[in-house]
Amino acid sequence: MNQMVRYWNVGLCLLISLTYPLVQKGYMKKSKSKNKSVLTINEKLVKMFEDQIPEDRQQVLRDIDSIMCNMLELQLDDLPWINPNKHEDKWEKLMNNLRLIVGRIEYESKRKTRTVH
Repeated sequence: MNQMVRYWNVGLCLLISLTYPLVQKGYMKKSKSKNKSVLTINEKLVKMFEDQIPEDRQQVLRDIDSIMCNMLELQLDDLPWINPNKHEDKWEKLMNNLRLIVGRIEYESKRKTRTVH
């Protein structure tokens, strides 16, 4: 598990270091299109893993939560989707976005190891 935490720390640091200059220069702005439907973070995660059965998808979400807790040295109760009435809006937004990032990394790692029969 310790090696997995180290792997995630390196991956997130790399992701942040690569995207931060793009954000500062204005290359990564939200689109203002009104035609797009807005999905919540949880809906995006579920859609990302929609090819899995619900039990496997739920396990992936639990894995993402445990990775975040180990990486940030948090308890499960500190996560806003576990205990929604305890946290400020900024903390919820930050943690939801981080959950989406970790989910995307997990998705890409599973996609590389998946085989087609």
